[in-house]
Amino acid sequence: MLLGCLKAGLGLLFGGSLAALLAAFPQPLLGALLTVAGLELAASIRHTRTPRGYTFALLTAAAILSLDNTGTGFVLGLLAALVLAAYEAALRAAALCWVAPAGGSQWRVWLGARQR
Repeated sequence: MLLGCLKAGLGLLFGGSLAALLAAFPQPLLGALLTVAGLELAASIRHTRTPRGYTFALLTAAAILSLDNTGTGFVLGLLAALVLAAYEAALRAAALCWVAPAGGSQWRVWLGARQR
């Protein structure tokens, strides 16, 4: 990360005059750095505890790989997560408004809460 910030800062400060120097950056070292960075990004999935989290991680990765565009894949994964969250919120709101049939006097919440 430090190397990337350093390169971005130098590129913004010196522009095209630094292009020759950056082109001389050793390719094997760049490959090793990118491999370690990729493994660190892939290791972040360890903190996901729900199947839904794995689903969105795989959906985002598939979109990135198939579209060959990291930004578009990220936006598609984010939109999918937001659409599902809005859908679940609408289901919860509808479930809170549901009243038991004539024989029962209790409110029932279908999603997540216990029925009495």
